[in-house]
Amino acid sequence: MSVSRRHALVHGSRLLVAGGALAVLSGCTGIFGERASSCDVIGQVDLANLGVRLGHVPQCNDATPRQVTHDVAGPVWSLGEFTAYLLPDDHQADPELPINGDHGLYRSADQLPSGELLDWDDGSAIVYARQMYTEYTNSRNDYADHYAFVSFGRPPVAGRSVLTLRWRHVAWGKPAPESDLRAVATSAELL
Repeated sequence: MSVSRRHALVHGSRLLVAGGALAVLSGCTGIFGERASSCDVIGQVDLANLGVRLGHVPQCNDATPRQVTHDVAGPVWSLGEFTAYLLPDDHQADPELPINGDHGLYRSADQLPSGELLDWDDGSAIVYARQMYTEYTNSRNDYADHYAFVSFGRPPVAGRSVLTLRWRHVAWGKPAPESDLRAVATSAELL
């Protein structure tokens, strides 16, 4: 085998392995890092302790629905790329911008420190917004969290009337997860 051909095979293999590792580490679906336009749908999930059923739940990165307990929010459901929670109606959000993965907890678009309303119209009961945040590791990276704030005819849980759905960690400048977030938000119903 010639030196140049061997050199091309070795470096090509390294590139292929590096591309695959990058795709796995970044949560992308393709070997060259492309992001799926839509996630698989696992169907309906009852968030019984939130008093809500989500009829359309996307599953990304093979994540299964899991619950953690937060001091302020109470039960917080992590469902792959998005999170669902109910904050107390009198919750006051931290006015500081989120940084390095600390996304903050919000119950309305007005509480987002640098929020921007999105013009996705699914009726007055759902408000969509996004907020940029920055992570610093070896370099600066900007991302956006996309939110749906869902109001119901009555509070799902006493004193907690707005369901917050947050789609997290979308690289700034990349397409918003509009179809997936809207499908989740419009499928929310009271138990």
